[in-house]
Order: sequence, then C-alpha cells, then structure tokens
Amino acid sequence: TIVIAHRDFAEGELPEDYITNTPDDDLVFEGITGIMDPLRSDVKEAVATVQKAGIMVRMVTGDNIETAKAIARQCGILTEGGLAMEGPAFRNLTGDEL
Repeated sequence: TIVIAHRDFAEGELPEDYITNTPDDDLVFEGITGIMDPLRSDVKEAVATVQKAGIMVRMVTGDNIETAKAIARQCGILTEGGLAMEGPAFRNLTGDEL
C-alpha cells in the first residue's frame, strides 16, 4: 500500500537535510493505492501437482492476513471452508493441531 501526500514550503523554507530527515508533519493527503505482485506462472500448477500426490500444502507468510488469504486462494492453497490464521495463533498450536 502506498500513500501519496505533499506539503508546500515557502521559498527558502525547505530544510537543507530534507532528503535524510524528511518532513512528515502537516502533510496533505493526495491518495492511496496498492500494488500486487502476480503469482509466478508455475505456482498454481505446482501446488496442484503436490496436492494430487497427497501432500497437504500450507503457506506461511508475513503478509497481512487478507493479502495472504487472497494469494493462497489464487494458487489453490486456501479453498472454500479452509482456515487462515495469523502468526500468534499459529505459534500457539500444538503438534497435534498442526
């Protein structure tokens, strides 16, 4: 996610160290956008291949939970009725629960 904002400075008011010490107060919000890296072309097929071989595929990521679920759906890991959880809950699972 990328936020775009600006701040106007009067002539001569811009701090000399603005590149290394970026002013981040009194900003005017311009917009917000998101970017998405597409799946590699072979991921969905690779997941399907190992699933057909009887391997249960799990994905562990540091992404936001909604982002992670969207990616897992795209590549066939998260299916209808499947489970997605965040790190703290995952780390509390017992060996039997995994």
